Amino acid sequence: MDDPAVLTLAALEAKGVGGARLTTLRDAFGTVAAAVEAAAKAAPAPAGFPSGVFRGLPRALDLAGAARRASSLRSAGLDLVCWDDPRYPAPLWLDDRAPPALLYVEGALPPTFAEPAHRVRAAAVVGTRRPTARGVALARELASSLAG
Repeated sequence: MDDPAVLTLAALEAKGVGGARLTTLRDAFGTVAAAVEAAAKAAPAPAGFPSGVFRGLPRALDLAGAARRASSLRSAGLDLVCWDDPRYPAPLWLDDRAPPALLYVEGALPPTFAEPAHRVRAAAVVGTRRPTARGVALARELASSLAG
């Protein structure tokens, strides 16, 4: 798979995986691609990861479906940025919780986002997949204020 964002999207959507387990795979193998390759070669599952889910990971990935969804999102003006992308914002790695595996970005990420976190001045608005109308309005107002 040439597009790490598509692979990450497919892995996040795979039955039994999700964000927390994908973090476990990244921590154990370094990248999502390396984890999938290890699973395909029958490597042992990392500690805390269900072995059946790990063994079945390569077959559970709907790469064609993820590629279609990614293409549709990109056509709508969104960019997909995953852990393995050099543009992934460095400050997110400082969060005590696991950084999100995949970001849906509207607009352009400044090149400085990939620099060491102490040199980056930035803000992001993160929300739910099913916002209320009031939530959307507040997020727009907040984003507009931050951009100003």
